[in-house]
Amino acid sequence: MTRITVNELQPNTAIKTADPVLEIISEGGTLPVGPHTFRLVVVDSAGNQSAPVDVEVIIVDTQAPTAVLDVLPTSRVEQGSTFTLSAERSVGLVQGETATYFWTLVEIGR
Repeated sequence: MTRITVNELQPNTAIKTADPVLEIISEGGTLPVGPHTFRLVVVDSAGNQSAPVDVEVIIVDTQAPTAVLDVLPTSRVEQGSTFTLSAERSVGLVQGETATYFWTLVEIGR
């Protein structure tokens, strides 16, 4: 088996191996979420070339974000005063991903 990192992949540039198995590891980088097409062409010792065959690999985001909820400016708010809830420190969103936030008042008083 031949192992390469994602960073070694370049669009439309073939990687030549003597192995029939290519493992692509995510050390130092990842492919973006979405579909990616890979192509294989096999050439025998006489130089005969196969027809190209393509496969689609779909990279999916399976990691849930971590919600962080802050009250600004402080969690103690004078009755009748305005306060702000912020989820800006939430993490784990894929770059460029649009998030949807659901805000719920769970309990009134105690």
